[in-house]
Amino acid sequence: MRALNDYLDLGYNFYFWRTKTKIEVALIAYGERGILSFEIKRTAHLRKEDFREEYPSARCILFYGGSKRYVDDNIEVIPLIDGIKEMPEILRANQGS
Repeated sequence: MRALNDYLDLGYNFYFWRTKTKIEVALIAYGERGILSFEIKRTAHLRKEDFREEYPSARCILFYGGSKRYVDDNIEVIPLIDGIKEMPEILRANQGS
């Protein structure tokens, strides 16, 4: 992500972060385009964790080991391999989220 950010001159800063309730968010991208939170899970079976509570304006994306793409409570759930392939579009598309 950092390499794409620099190559595409998107201006994100990247942070690792944990919510007040100690839920760890793998990666936060913050910049003029808005806030993106990324969680990455190896498993195909997901346990719902709400990291939107503290930053409701964030676009939340969960990459996981399954094969189905869907949205659950405004969290975009994307198979990891698709997320890797689509990362330039995901980072570019966040304008003003």
